[in-house]
Amino acid sequence: MSNNVKYPSTMDLHSSNNILGSLDIDDNISILVVNFNNSGEIDRARLLKYVSLNFLSRYSNTPRTGSAHKHLGISLKTFLISILISFVYFVFQFLVFICIRIKYKEMYQIHNLLRGFVEDGKSQSPRDITIFKRFQKKFFDWIKPLLKSNIEEYIETCGLDTYLFFRFLKQLTIFFLCLSFVHLPILLPIHYFSNKEEAKKLDFTTGNPKSLDKFNMSNISNTQSQILLIHLILSITVVIGYHVWLIAEMQFIHSNLQQEKYLGKYQNTLYIDNIPEHLHGNKNEIIKYFSCILPNSVESISFFPKSCPQVKILHENINKIDHSLQAHAIDMYLYKFFKNIESLNGPFTKKQKLSVLKNKLKFFLTTISKRFCFTISIEWINLNYCGSFYIPLLKFQKVSFQSKSLQIFRYQLEKYYKLREIWEEMCVNYKSYPLFASFSNGRRGNNVVSYKKIIISFKSAFQSHMFAQILQSRNINEWNNILVGPNPKDIIWENMNREDTKRGIAQSAFVNVIYIIIILGWILPVACVGLLTQIEYQSILDPFLSSIKIPSGALGDLVSNLLSIITLIFLIEIVPFIFNWLAYFKSWKTKAEVQIDTQRWFFYFLFVHLFMVVTISSGIYFVIEKIINNPTIIATLLAHELPKSSNFFCSFIVIRCLAYAGGTLLQTKDILLEIFYYRIFVHSPQRKFKRMQSFITISWGSAYALFSVFGCIGIIYSVLAPVILPLCFFSFACIFYSVKYLFEFQNNKENVSETYGKLYIQAMLHLYTGVYCMEVCMIGIFALSNHGKMSSVMILIFILTLMANYKIYELYVCKIKHPPLCSFKHIYDATNGDTTNLNFGLIQDLQDLKYNKFEVPFMQKRSPLKLWMVYDTHNCYKDDIRYFKSNFEVESKTQYYAINNTGNIVFNIDTPEE
Repeated sequence: MSNNVKYPSTMDLHSSNNILGSLDIDDNISILVVNFNNSGEIDRARLLKYVSLNFLSRYSNTPRTGSAHKHLGISLKTFLISILISFVYFVFQFLVFICIRIKYKEMYQIHNLLRGFVEDGKSQSPRDITIFKRFQKKFFDWIKPLLKSNIEEYIETCGLDTYLFFRFLKQLTIFFLCLSFVHLPILLPIHYFSNKEEAKKLDFTTGNPKSLDKFNMSNISNTQSQILLIHLILSITVVIGYHVWLIAEMQFIHSNLQQEKYLGKYQNTLYIDNIPEHLHGNKNEIIKYFSCILPNSVESISFFPKSCPQVKILHENINKIDHSLQAHAIDMYLYKFFKNIESLNGPFTKKQKLSVLKNKLKFFLTTISKRFCFTISIEWINLNYCGSFYIPLLKFQKVSFQSKSLQIFRYQLEKYYKLREIWEEMCVNYKSYPLFASFSNGRRGNNVVSYKKIIISFKSAFQSHMFAQILQSRNINEWNNILVGPNPKDIIWENMNREDTKRGIAQSAFVNVIYIIIILGWILPVACVGLLTQIEYQSILDPFLSSIKIPSGALGDLVSNLLSIITLIFLIEIVPFIFNWLAYFKSWKTKAEVQIDTQRWFFYFLFVHLFMVVTISSGIYFVIEKIINNPTIIATLLAHELPKSSNFFCSFIVIRCLAYAGGTLLQTKDILLEIFYYRIFVHSPQRKFKRMQSFITISWGSAYALFSVFGCIGIIYSVLAPVILPLCFFSFACIFYSVKYLFEFQNNKENVSETYGKLYIQAMLHLYTGVYCMEVCMIGIFALSNHGKMSSVMILIFILTLMANYKIYELYVCKIKHPPLCSFKHIYDATNGDTTNLNFGLIQDLQDLKYNKFEVPFMQKRSPLKLWMVYDTHNCYKDDIRYFKSNFEVESKTQYYAINNTGNIVFNIDTPEE
């Protein structure tokens, strides 16, 4: 036979016309009949190899295999280019961020503004300092405090969940760094040099490995499968390392953080649902009930009136009118200011004139509805030549800006006082503003006006936790749905009016069904990711698609690589909002419970779609079908599919985390809103300041779930593809410092949805999923390579992991979620004294601890209406203050905000307060 093979010209990439048909032998074997021009001499052996490796392999990545398999065989060049593009985009976001953070200080330097220190970009350095030093001070002076700040400071300022999130990222970074030092020097040489002579591969791979595949487990030849013993040892090392880390963290939480929980603001408070009928509305009997167990323990009891939703809506409407009054007042001031700006502050330079013109234009556009107002009147005109005959004549008269503003202001003010009077009357009916004390003599009246729910405050946190455990062990139909330490700002008051427990259970079950439907139904859009990566192969089968020019080589691989990853990121981003919204219908009483529920279900979703579906199949139904037909196939399925997806996840983790880090720093959505909405349409100092106070909002439930899944992926591929370990280290480090910037320079509010470590514990336990998948995969790999002893050892490790999981949950998790009462003694020793015996005498001493009084936000006593004006050096604001005081009897103040000569309203902590 000739050594020169003449491959058929028709057998090219687009060869749909050459396929005559196919025949399915069974579920795993199919015959493809191909027609080609048999002209010239052909080396049939080499032709068979050509067809097998370069033609039929194109059909292995069908939509029924994972879309991640498209990345099997990806070249190192393509991989590095995709990472480089993501890194360049991250650098671009970073450069934009360091430039605009100086201009938009109210977004990026909130803490500095409130502390009175602002980086304004103007160097105060002496002239002998080099230009480089000035440049460094101007743009990068924030990096040093960011690196040096201690995350433990966030416990007091931002809450325990915030601190534990940073600790979670930090521990993941250290964990993958340690694994990198252990695995990379051992596994990379083994994987790279194992198949030097192109020996036959293990059964869990197909095709020849290219470039990046040489660094993962798919490159191990069948003749050298004895080196899998090293993988067994390293797998055991990963399992042991994870458990050492997990136990250390559980001990840390149990020993060091219980004090933070007991000393929380509302830890002496209990929410209790379904109080017995004979105690409903009877304060004295309820106090007597608890005093039988522990005398003199109840501080106060609050009932929930049935008018609670109406009071909340009324309070929200009052706040809206308050904001409207503030906006109209500042509009009237700015109208006079811009009208006289040249006489007050002129003459201007060209740059100042441009700034004045811009501010005038913005103010004109935002108040255009007040500038073209007319009144219509009818005037009867006598026609002299027709005797006493009159005709109507419409008369239009323009209303001035100030007149229209005053008219609206007067109307809104009357409405404000009317609604406030109704609201105050409803609050007075319950004896006092902060408490729902609706029964003055302790007995309920003829008409029951409250729900069968109470908020009861005890004299110490010990007592509230003790009664919580006692009540939870009693009748499940009464004194149930107990919450310890609910923050009134975190309570979902709309869910408080749901009394029917059976209805609530049914509603929660229905929402859970919707969750499952979303997880299964989301396969359709995720499958589209698989279709995007299969266009090249579909064009082989479809003559229409074959006419489309598809990029080939590195460019085509790059496009399909980035396109599938970016599409998957987009699909993942919108799911937490759906889950968060649905969680409100599950009758959760607090937003903290919503976060815990969102974390749980979002983790399930991410793991199923981001890992199982993308890795194993673009349709989970196909996976379920396989498992139902043959349950023992799970280990083989993972062993067959996981190594082929390693390249995808190496790219995905870096691209996703760089996008998250860059987006967290730049905050594209918020900066666009700031530029195109708030800077143009919002002039009120009140709204500006409230935006500063509530600028950063992070859903900790979805954040924990996302990085738990990334941690699982890193653990799963720590042995299969050790290249992922340094990528995980780099990615988590970027996330750590990008999120840290938010809380170091921007976040300025407490976390009212505090779970006291429940999110962190759940995230740590979610990593068990990655450990289990790694163990099952290794069991399958050892079985496929005919190493029964290794497989048996791995099965034993799997069983021991299950036992360890149960034991850790029993020893640590249960005690952390429901801490034993004796643990409170250690807190007392650390705070109040040195008591060695826990007794009821100690309980009385602990009453000295101060806790926040439970106050319902929308029933607290409101301060009188006070307009927030802006300060100016010409004292024009004083005229408006006097005007509103004399004509409307409304007080005004100036604080934090001033207007400069060109009309910009700027924040200044040193603004005189009047």
